[in-house]
Amino acid sequence: MTIEFVTGNMDYIRRPFIANIKPGHRVLILSDFSHDQRVWQVVQSVCAELGAETTVALFERRPADYYDPPSAGASLSNDRCVRILL
Repeated sequence: MTIEFVTGNMDYIRRPFIANIKPGHRVLILSDFSHDQRVWQVVQSVCAELGAETTVALFERRPADYYDPPSAGASLSNDRCVRILL
């Protein structure tokens, strides 16, 4: 098994979060088990670094990318929560 790390300043992925996530925001990151875990880990790290309270929820892969996440994942959030679906 090879362990790969994400390196660099990740400015390209940080920009949308810097513009939209503020300290104290609640962020729910939804992803499936087949997605590269480094992606949601970086997003979670950036949001936490910006002062957001982050939660990651992983679910079984859907038949296609455009399918909605499971209803249980949606129930974890409310109107005051920023939802990020990866």
